[in-house]
Amino acid sequence: MVDASQRDDLTTAFTTSKSTLQLLCDGDLTPTGTFREGRPEFRLTRPLVFEDIVVPKFYVTDRYSLPGRLIPLLWEPHHARYSTPAVIHDWLFETKLKPFEDSNAILMRAMQAAGVRADQRWIVFLAVSFFGRRGYGVVDPDNIPLVRSVRPDLRGVLA
Repeated sequence: MVDASQRDDLTTAFTTSKSTLQLLCDGDLTPTGTFREGRPEFRLTRPLVFEDIVVPKFYVTDRYSLPGRLIPLLWEPHHARYSTPAVIHDWLFETKLKPFEDSNAILMRAMQAAGVRADQRWIVFLAVSFFGRRGYGVVDPDNIPLVRSVRPDLRGVLA
């Protein structure tokens, strides 16, 4: 994670022509003590904003959903450069606020804004495009109240 004192420098460094992404810092994600498919879960302690997307405070995420053997090759899940775009993508997938393809395109732009290398962006983009449909729209029980707050049409569906 990034130290809070470095946040302004990093925000400036990772500005694209359209979007600024403020990377997560130490303390922005706190462990919940629970696991999702073997991966530890974390609770967001502040809103995370990118483009027109606001991931709310208290959102629970596992930060990434890559198969374990790919992580060391592509991803450093504890580094803000990787976890910040992943949290945004998790939120979009759980809420279905954007269509599947748009959610993946936003992930690509967020990774670019965060400074993820182009080859890593493309591999992750292709992986979520080909294998991500099974997770699209799946809501973690911890996030049901947050998802209901932005998707009133799901109030009767989510128990």
